[in-house]
Amino acid sequence: MASDPVNIPILLGLGISKLSMNPQSIPAIKKIIRSLDAKDAALFVKDVLKETSETGIMELLLGTYNSTLFELGYTEP
Repeated sequence: MASDPVNIPILLGLGISKLSMNPQSIPAIKKIIRSLDAKDAALFVKDVLKETSETGIMELLLGTYNSTLFELGYTEP
């Protein structure tokens, strides 16, 4: 989960500070983490927890963080 860039705002917002992933993923994920604000991510997670479907969560994620993820090379699944 930690190696998928789209999950990073949620993991960061949940306060998870240790991530496990393959070494090839580390540079991209590091770049994303550095571009996010942990306090904003924590507020964002409150909205995520109100969602009742995967589709709603993905729409919220991409609506909030798509430009950040896109700038760092993430493309929608």
